[in-house]
Amino acid sequence: MITLRAYQAALVEEVREAYRARARSVIMQLATGGGKTATASALIARAVEAGRRVIFASHLDALIDDTSERLAAAGIEHGIVQADRPTNATAPVQVCSLATLHRRGERPPADLVIVDECHRAMADSVRGVLESYPKARILGLTATPERGDGAPLGDVFERMVCGPSVAELTTRGHLVPAIVLSPPAPIEGALACDPVDAYERHVAGQACMIFCRDAEHARDVAGRLGQRAALILGDTPRDARRAVRARLAAGEALVLVGCGVFVEGWDSPKVRAIILARTLGVVGGFLQACGRGLRTAPGKTHATIVDLSGAALLHGLPQDERVWSLEGPPRRTGAALEPLARCRACLAVFHAGPLTCPRCGGSTKDARQPRRATRVERQELARLDTRPQAERDALALRGIEKRLHKSGRFPAHRIAAIARSIFERSKKRAAPRAEAAS
Repeated sequence: MITLRAYQAALVEEVREAYRARARSVIMQLATGGGKTATASALIARAVEAGRRVIFASHLDALIDDTSERLAAAGIEHGIVQADRPTNATAPVQVCSLATLHRRGERPPADLVIVDECHRAMADSVRGVLESYPKARILGLTATPERGDGAPLGDVFERMVCGPSVAELTTRGHLVPAIVLSPPAPIEGALACDPVDAYERHVAGQACMIFCRDAEHARDVAGRLGQRAALILGDTPRDARRAVRARLAAGEALVLVGCGVFVEGWDSPKVRAIILARTLGVVGGFLQACGRGLRTAPGKTHATIVDLSGAALLHGLPQDERVWSLEGPPRRTGAALEPLARCRACLAVFHAGPLTCPRCGGSTKDARQPRRATRVERQELARLDTRPQAERDALALRGIEKRLHKSGRFPAHRIAAIARSIFERSKKRAAPRAEAAS
């Protein structure tokens, strides 16, 4: 028996309703820590009860193991399709490694194909698997339905149903609040400080994850942390990863160091701090990394996100409300559009408004940050007008002249010179803003 929270049960019904409305491919979005695997397991159980065959496919060992354990606990017979794992080809459910399916060309029969972390569904290996099941229903699972290149997912999926936001899950007690520390401005190609120094200064002694830029960087950081560190890379054996999880679950204050391997699918609720020691140019990657620290655990009141590249200043805070779309990247909405402020005393980032820092109580005078265009906004501005700059300048100048004429406040023979002066001043004011947004 799989027990679901109320919002998870509601998501199950929304997915089923989408299929009843003749959608063949559906994305189920649920924030990191919201319980996607548990919700998907309930959908699998429903499908098996109806006599259907199911594939659950993932690129992550951790999620293959987690899903297998949940299905076993619910008494659902299943096999595993992955290198060096025992198989049960006659079972109604197959929990599959996407890499193994792609490499072997195996295609177990299925009426429902579930793809975890489906924002990767544009990869050739994933699309090749999906295209092999033209009559099956497709279900994509993700916390962040956004491709790394910003292209839409709507050419693979027809519908999307969304669960509660990070803010809602936090209010309900299913996630802990995030405290974000950040540099005063986004940094390209560098970090605000060394990640080992950041650990010692801000989160020393806490179970922590450090996201490095590559394997070489991760090895260097782990080496300098010494016995406190557990290095997790793509080639780290499955048993070694399980052992690290067990040590964390037992309460050991380990510092996990890696690059991309635990951005997705690593579930360690005891982690209390996240150090972002790499550039995260896409909001989905930023939210996935932050989400590793937001799961609840006994005695855990919050998670500390130490953002060494200033990603939060571009993407917003983890708890900001966002509208997800099959047509492109997400948009922040509501209070999330309010400017950010940064405490000069403790480096915390929060939405402007309070007179004192919500973290340390210091004054927020001069704490407000300049508004920075997101990547989505920059792309839209670039698409908005592709005419040569000289042509756009001339059009803008004529518009100023028309407004001056209409006002009736200036002699006709002076309007051109006044318009030119206004135009030149506006360009000078816009130059620093454009530079900051780039």
